[in-house]
Amino acid sequence: MKNKKDKRTKQKLIKQLAELQKKIDEERIKQHLAELKQEFKKNLATFITAAFSFVAALLWRDVITGMINLIIKTDTQQLLYKLYAALIVTAISVVFIYIVSKLFRIKE
Repeated sequence: MKNKKDKRTKQKLIKQLAELQKKIDEERIKQHLAELKQEFKKNLATFITAAFSFVAALLWRDVITGMINLIIKTDTQQLLYKLYAALIVTAISVVFIYIVSKLFRIKE
Protein backbone atom coordinates (compact mmCIF):
# COMPACT_ATOMS: atom_id res chain seq x y z
CA MET A 1 0.00 0.00 0.00
CA LYS A 2 2.78 2.38 0.95
CA ASN A 3 4.61 1.58 -2.28
CA LYS A 4 1.59 2.69 -4.39
CA LYS A 5 1.28 5.88 -2.37
CA ASP A 6 4.98 6.63 -2.83
CA LYS A 7 4.65 5.97 -6.55
CA ARG A 8 1.69 8.40 -6.86
CA THR A 9 3.52 11.02 -4.83
CA LYS A 10 6.57 10.58 -7.04
CA GLN A 11 4.47 10.91 -10.21
CA LYS A 12 2.77 14.00 -8.81
CA LEU A 13 6.14 15.58 -8.01
CA ILE A 14 7.43 14.77 -11.50
CA LYS A 15 4.34 16.39 -13.02
CA GLN A 16 4.77 19.50 -10.85
CA LEU A 17 8.45 19.72 -11.81
CA ALA A 18 7.53 19.45 -15.49
CA GLU A 19 4.98 22.27 -15.13
CA LEU A 20 7.49 24.40 -13.27
CA GLN A 21 10.12 23.80 -15.97
CA LYS A 22 7.58 24.78 -18.63
CA LYS A 23 6.86 28.07 -16.81
CA ILE A 24 10.58 28.77 -16.46
CA ASP A 25 11.11 28.10 -20.17
CA GLU A 26 8.22 30.42 -21.10
CA GLU A 27 9.70 33.20 -18.96
CA ARG A 28 13.10 32.74 -20.59
CA ILE A 29 11.53 32.94 -24.05
CA LYS A 30 9.67 36.13 -23.10
CA GLN A 31 12.87 37.64 -21.74
CA HIS A 32 14.82 36.75 -24.88
CA LEU A 33 12.08 38.19 -27.10
CA ALA A 34 12.12 41.44 -25.12
CA GLU A 35 15.90 41.65 -25.48
CA LEU A 36 15.64 40.92 -29.21
CA LYS A 37 13.02 43.66 -29.62
CA GLN A 38 15.26 46.19 -27.82
CA GLU A 39 18.26 45.22 -29.93
CA PHE A 40 16.21 45.50 -33.13
CA LYS A 41 15.00 48.98 -32.16
CA LYS A 42 18.54 50.05 -31.33
CA ASN A 43 19.93 48.76 -34.63
CA LEU A 44 17.08 50.26 -36.64
CA ALA A 45 17.60 53.66 -35.03
CA THR A 46 21.33 53.44 -35.75
CA PHE A 47 20.68 52.50 -39.37
CA ILE A 48 18.23 55.37 -39.95
CA THR A 49 20.56 57.86 -38.29
CA ALA A 50 23.46 56.66 -40.42
CA ALA A 51 21.39 56.92 -43.60
CA PHE A 52 20.43 60.54 -42.93
CA SER A 53 24.00 61.40 -41.95
CA PHE A 54 25.33 59.82 -45.13
CA VAL A 55 22.99 61.84 -47.35
CA ALA A 56 23.93 65.06 -45.58
CA ALA A 57 27.63 64.21 -45.87
CA LEU A 58 27.32 63.64 -49.62
CA LEU A 59 25.70 67.04 -50.09
CA TRP A 60 28.32 68.76 -47.96
CA ARG A 61 30.99 67.11 -50.07
CA ASP A 62 29.46 68.80 -53.13
CA VAL A 63 29.47 72.17 -51.35
CA ILE A 64 33.11 71.84 -50.33
CA THR A 65 34.08 70.75 -53.84
CA GLY A 66 32.13 73.73 -55.20
CA MET A 67 33.96 76.11 -52.86
CA ILE A 68 37.28 74.77 -54.06
CA ASN A 69 36.12 75.20 -57.66
CA LEU A 70 34.98 78.75 -56.82
CA ILE A 71 38.49 79.60 -55.75
CA ILE A 72 39.62 78.28 -59.11
CA LYS A 73 36.83 80.41 -60.76
CA THR A 74 33.82 78.25 -61.62
CA ASP A 75 30.04 78.86 -61.61
CA THR A 76 28.92 80.69 -58.43
CA GLN A 77 25.17 80.06 -58.95
CA GLN A 78 25.60 76.29 -58.96
CA LEU A 79 27.54 76.46 -55.69
CA LEU A 80 24.74 78.44 -54.00
CA TYR A 81 22.18 75.79 -54.98
CA LYS A 82 24.41 73.08 -53.55
CA LEU A 83 24.89 75.11 -50.35
CA TYR A 84 21.13 75.59 -49.94
CA ALA A 85 20.50 71.91 -50.62
CA ALA A 86 23.13 70.87 -48.08
CA LEU A 87 21.71 73.21 -45.42
CA ILE A 88 18.13 72.05 -46.01
CA VAL A 89 19.03 68.34 -46.03
CA THR A 90 21.14 68.79 -42.91
CA ALA A 91 18.27 70.50 -41.09
CA ILE A 92 15.81 67.81 -42.19
CA SER A 93 18.30 65.09 -41.19
CA VAL A 94 18.75 66.58 -37.72
CA VAL A 95 14.97 66.71 -37.23
CA PHE A 96 14.50 63.14 -38.42
CA ILE A 97 17.40 61.87 -36.34
CA TYR A 98 15.84 63.54 -33.28
CA ILE A 99 12.46 61.97 -34.08
CA VAL A 100 14.01 58.54 -34.61
CA SER A 101 15.90 58.76 -31.33
CA LYS A 102 12.68 59.61 -29.48
CA LEU A 103 10.61 57.05 -31.39
CA PHE A 104 13.07 54.23 -30.71
CA ARG A 105 13.93 55.29 -27.17
CA ILE A 106 16.26 52.61 -25.89
CA LYS A 107 16.02 51.59 -22.24
CA GLU A 108 19.47 50.80 -20.87
